[in-house]
Amino acid sequence: MFTSPKDNGLDRFIYIAGPISNGNKLGAREIFKNVLAGEDIYMKLVEKGYNPICPHFSYHPWLRHDKDIKWKIWLKMDESYVKVCPHIFYMKPGKYGASKGAKHELDLAKQLGKTIYTDMKQVPDLSKRKGNGNNGSKKKNS
Repeated sequence: MFTSPKDNGLDRFIYIAGPISNGNKLGAREIFKNVLAGEDIYMKLVEKGYNPICPHFSYHPWLRHDKDIKWKIWLKMDESYVKVCPHIFYMKPGKYGASKGAKHELDLAKQLGKTIYTDMKQVPDLSKRKGNGNNGSKKKNS
């Protein structure tokens, strides 16, 4: 039986809150730029030994399917991830651009007492720690 998040690897889960479409108000190029920024943060968190949840990855299936998902439904899904993750990485608007959804997720994380990081330097490195979950990534051989 697990007695704490560290016992089951849940302490490695971190939610990435940042701009994607800003409530469906951005154009395709701006959205794509935001997705790439989310992917970059995802990779840095993997290298630090985390299991990131990156809502930016939802962009790819959204492009391929005809049926749209309303912004409020995206927000509800993302709220459930914030509730499960003990940590949140908030992509600061001054650096990455404004996001109504990310601000909502940040407020929820604060309300729930989650650990909030706004800079990669703040995120502890878990890559060397033994236990369940990710032990960091390795560079691909070319």
